[in-house]
Amino acid sequence: MKPHEKTIEPTYQQELLKVSKDAGLSFLFTVSGLVITYSTTLLITRVLGAADFGVFALAQTILLSAIPIAALGLNHSVLRFTSLYDGRDEPERIKGVLRFALKGGAICGVLLTALLLIMAPWLQDFFGWQNLSSAIRIIVIALPLAVLMEMLLAGLQGLRYVSRQTFVRTIIQQGVRLMVVSLFFLIGLRLVGVLWATVIGMASALVVGFYLLKKKFSHFRYANSCVVEKGEIIRFSTPMFFNNLLQRGSLDLPVLLLGYFLAEADVGVYAVAFRLALLVSLPLAAVNLIFAPTISNLYGRGDKETLARLFKTVTKWVFTLSLCTGLALILFAKPILSVFGAEFVSGAVVLVVLVLAQMVNAGVGSVGYMLSMTGRPGLNLTNTAAQFAVTLAVGILCIPQFGVAGAGVAMAVGLAIANLARVIQVFVIEHIHPYSSAFGKPLIAGLISVAIILGLRAVMSTDGITGTLLLLMLFVLVFSVSLIALRLNEDDQAVINSIRRRLRWA
Repeated sequence: MKPHEKTIEPTYQQELLKVSKDAGLSFLFTVSGLVITYSTTLLITRVLGAADFGVFALAQTILLSAIPIAALGLNHSVLRFTSLYDGRDEPERIKGVLRFALKGGAICGVLLTALLLIMAPWLQDFFGWQNLSSAIRIIVIALPLAVLMEMLLAGLQGLRYVSRQTFVRTIIQQGVRLMVVSLFFLIGLRLVGVLWATVIGMASALVVGFYLLKKKFSHFRYANSCVVEKGEIIRFSTPMFFNNLLQRGSLDLPVLLLGYFLAEADVGVYAVAFRLALLVSLPLAAVNLIFAPTISNLYGRGDKETLARLFKTVTKWVFTLSLCTGLALILFAKPILSVFGAEFVSGAVVLVVLVLAQMVNAGVGSVGYMLSMTGRPGLNLTNTAAQFAVTLAVGILCIPQFGVAGAGVAMAVGLAIANLARVIQVFVIEHIHPYSSAFGKPLIAGLISVAIILGLRAVMSTDGITGTLLLLMLFVLVFSVSLIALRLNEDDQAVINSIRRRLRWA
């Protein structure tokens, strides 16, 4: 160990333990929620088929696009200022920002819901789809509920109850939705049942989120005074509003463009492929919940050496887990899609493209937060605007010619360019990057695993669900064994030991 490393070692170990522990618990809830989510998607696609699922996906996309508009960036103000005021022990200010955000979100949510109810027939004519108007009019009822839920969950995260936030968003919301949609299918409600189940799931999450916030922040219940720094909240919310709007738009653009240029079934195929590809970014999403405030904390203390080292370690582990998931999805794209129905197998190409995009996204780690949490939200906004513009331009050019695959290319190119820009900017400004020589180990493990699976496919029949499952398990086993055989370094062992101590395995 070099002399200067001795001074940062205790801090590094402490921060690594916290990130490993909290991200691990959040990851556990997220995985459980994803099992529920994909079970629900499987059930819905089997019952509705590609065309009706496409109608639902487009209506849901309109809802998701409307949430950041109605939220006005106030959820990010809740996250930042509840954390700030909690550190200063100023509960009256925490209460003030929560009440201000909830009131503003409720008003904007109701107004935007009313506007979408009026616009529903026009949107149906614009896309040229039957049943879209009625689908929109049902699902947008969830809009004000979703906005309020975002404020409450941001409050839980700001008060450092991240696992509870993840529990509400994944287990409660998705679990209730699965139970309700199953019940509606039993009584014969198909597309309408899915739409109402989405609304009921959102309402349930809102109720539980409100209960948990009141329980953990007792001052919220009492009629004591509160202090609202309106100007400060609005100044912070404004750039975050535009950043969120463009970020959400970059995700939703391919679906909206497909809805305009192609048919309902094409949107349904893309929606399933996109949901599967998001599995690759799951480790990054779990880590970001914890690592984002860690970046701000270490940067504020001037401890850039610990931050740089932690950034490398966290990014390598995120990439390792994402690489294993991504390669599995690429190798078994068609069998996995066939589970959702024969109509969805045509989405194998777009699934591969989207998976590659998410692997690049995971490979740069929390680079976006490295910009915003070190005081450069404007630069992040510029990157997001560029991503939106590139996605739109590539989508308009490629979707009419290449169909669903063109939508995947648009998403991938926009995401890759934005992430490349962020990596360069963080390196130029802070002289920090997420890479080390240890990145070669998961890449080698991946190459070995892929070679073995492709070799087995060449010499033996692997058709059917049983053969696919056996090869999939073998792939994960070979990847894990190869990674261990390449030897874990000190940082890797520290991560594993911290998780083992927390779970009392050692």
